[in-house]
Amino acid sequence: MKTITFNKRLFIYSIDIIIYSGLAFLSAYPFIFIYKLHIILDILIIIGFILIYSFLINFLLLKMFRGYTIVSAIFGVKVVGTGEKKITTNQAFIRSLNQAFWILLLYDLIYILINKTQRGIIDRLTDTFMVDMRY
Repeated sequence: MKTITFNKRLFIYSIDIIIYSGLAFLSAYPFIFIYKLHIILDILIIIGFILIYSFLINFLLLKMFRGYTIVSAIFGVKVVGTGEKKITTNQAFIRSLNQAFWILLLYDLIYILINKTQRGIIDRLTDTFMVDMRY
């Protein structure tokens, strides 16, 4: 196993965001089109659903599937703790917060580009690695 590259991490994060945004829009549909709220409220509702889905789905998948999410399973990428242990609840919680708040995710990606370590701030904070299970 080896840590994943920046390009693969960026691709996985992008697909995750697209999936969560689509689910959030479908869930917010009744509030937007049926109740005909103000446009600012509509945007806030969509953002709220995106944050909730990003956090909950990521957290549940990381815990239930021991480090895999839907997209990462497709690409053979797993989150593991140091020493190749399975991910703990606290680690999954912090990683899910990072996924939910895109500004943190962007900061993490910039950190990886600057330091060229293939290990972001969230990886260091949670003491985890994103590894490619195909190697």
